[in-house]
Amino acid sequence: MNTRRLGLMRCGICGRRMQGQQNHSRPYYRCRFPDEYGVREAQHPRNLYVKESVVLRGLDRWLASLFDKHHLDETSEILSRASQPDPNEEARRATFTKKMVLRVELGWPFDSRSW
Repeated sequence: MNTRRLGLMRCGICGRRMQGQQNHSRPYYRCRFPDEYGVREAQHPRNLYVKESVVLRGLDRWLASLFDKHHLDETSEILSRASQPDPNEEARRATFTKKMVLRVELGWPFDSRSW
């Protein structure tokens, strides 16, 4: 099971984060709905399992579709825009750096609560 995907999978019924689970040496995602929630079995099974291989097949098809001849230009444009620097982030970093330099120059302690 690829632990980098853990936390990304959400249950389609309740929206809760699914957990990684090994069943018969195969990776699954599991939503375990506690009894304390007071929900009937018809609304949400106590344990809901989804094979990782099923998820990956769907994910692979979706990713491949983003780069097919019908979507390649749009996908390329989106990726190009995403790789551009965020001017707001650059301004925040510059402000933070100036504050830190000033603190050093004034001999002030580094207390994260005062940032």
